Amino acid sequence: MSRFLFIIVNLSLASLFIFTAAPLFLGDVVGADYTFFLTRLLYGYFWQIENGFFAVPWFSPAWCGGLPYFADPQVMFFSVPQLLVLVLDPQQTVFATFVLFAVFGGLGSYGLARAFGLSQWFALVTAWLFVFNEFYMFRLLEGHFTYHVFPLTTCISLFVINSAKSEGSLKWVHLLLAAISISYVVHAGGSNFLLPMMLSVTAITLLYFMKANVSLLRLGTGLLQAGLVGFLLSVSKISAAIAFVRWFPRDSLSLGIFENFSNASFSIFTSLFMNPWLVLNEFPKEFLIQVHELRYGVTVIPLLFLLLGIGALPRILMNMNLRNFLAVLALTLIALLPIILSIESSEIDAVMKSLPYFREMGLAVRWVALLIPLAVLVPIILAQLFVDEVEAQKTRQLITGVMVIVFLVLIVPSHLLADRTKGLRFDPSEFNDSHQRVREGGSVPDITEISPQPRSQMNFFVDNRFLSGGSSRFCYQPLFGYQRENYPLKSLRYGGIFEVQEEKLNMKNPACYLFPDENDCRPGDHFKVNQEDELAKFSTNRPFEWQQSWWQTLANWLNLAALLSTLTALPVLMIRSRY
Repeated sequence: MSRFLFIIVNLSLASLFIFTAAPLFLGDVVGADYTFFLTRLLYGYFWQIENGFFAVPWFSPAWCGGLPYFADPQVMFFSVPQLLVLVLDPQQTVFATFVLFAVFGGLGSYGLARAFGLSQWFALVTAWLFVFNEFYMFRLLEGHFTYHVFPLTTCISLFVINSAKSEGSLKWVHLLLAAISISYVVHAGGSNFLLPMMLSVTAITLLYFMKANVSLLRLGTGLLQAGLVGFLLSVSKISAAIAFVRWFPRDSLSLGIFENFSNASFSIFTSLFMNPWLVLNEFPKEFLIQVHELRYGVTVIPLLFLLLGIGALPRILMNMNLRNFLAVLALTLIALLPIILSIESSEIDAVMKSLPYFREMGLAVRWVALLIPLAVLVPIILAQLFVDEVEAQKTRQLITGVMVIVFLVLIVPSHLLADRTKGLRFDPSEFNDSHQRVREGGSVPDITEISPQPRSQMNFFVDNRFLSGGSSRFCYQPLFGYQRENYPLKSLRYGGIFEVQEEKLNMKNPACYLFPDENDCRPGDHFKVNQEDELAKFSTNRPFEWQQSWWQTLANWLNLAALLSTLTALPVLMIRSRY
């Protein structure tokens, strides 16, 4: 009976999740930022049709008069969505990706909960609280498609923990799965969120170190090994992305939005456990704060578990030792980092913007997402410790049952009452129709002209002209700044791409954005008149001749070697671990 009820509850929650999300993702309009991601996803599909899945699309002629494609940090050519778009239209691909990675996150959370010793029912609560978190739902609805990697946080954590508990071949199976997951984050365009993800993984492993009798050295070594292999599996993408973004620093973007520490702490606490707390007009315009930037909620339910778990604190404090104290200190520092970075401070900005990763970063409040797994896990772990102290089995079952019922009673209205429609204003039908035409045997459009585009039309439908053979002059590329202030427009003009002006053709040579010295040009330069053959290939979605740096060549070979080694070793290790 208990197993049957467990299955019914899971199926009911899954139905609630899927059927409330489907109209939002599959309706007439989708999130505004899909104007960027659907164009890149569809171009990747066109490239696959013309060149195959394994041919790397280094560049695209489809927008901005020609840009790097693979080297764009947010492009996800080697990803699950790019595979799904082979059989689904772009809009269906987004929804399928949303559901699939929610499943990954739920299974990872459930596995983590069981690894921490939680009961089957408390593990169910843990999994579904994570799946229903507002950050994942709102980000993907808004169109921040790279955040589909966020649920992998729990999977990576589980793989690292399982590797520390395992020996021999099984240990390396878990480490390689963690490494593949880490590299996937990079290839799927999530490199801007990789650091907070790994901080979250570190925090979860520290929490496990406190709970279980596992060596911190073993956990830390496993995490570093997974990170190293993950780096090698994505080093080609990382190297190319650095080559691109180095020309367009975004060091003018401020990290913080809150006045002081108390304001930041209160706001982040309420964003996690209550409704959004701030009105948009409270922010200066340059922050471009929108509703989805403030959505991280896991509901008030973890706080109720925390109230129950307070009863376990005396025993925890009595058993506190130096190793656990240091772990708590490290956890506290990780938890404080999003708060500190979110404080509006010229001193903090000056320090952080001097660092490579943070130089490109804006709005550190997004790092609050690293706290979501902890905000779910910690209260339920404490509640489980309290329940375990109760001697009578029937009383333990009663407490567990009451808490699960409280969860079910609260999670349903919390999920249903949230308004998620404000960012839905982009019509994807043109992309779906173009995808359908090509799937049915239609030709992939070649780029023949630089298309007229109103400068006032900043972001919406600025990159869709490639569907009819045009490359947008005023395009949407966040690396160029939200107002295109860093866009090297130069002599790009409306008209045919083979038109000549000052010994240059009317199309940018995208190799100049990556390796200008090797290609005798500067970022944003055009194809020269003696490069007509190369432009002809580029405009028809074919590879053309260009030069890359020695370090990019090395990165490519390292990446290939790591990939082949992993694909060879993983099945062998899996077989050996079973026998």
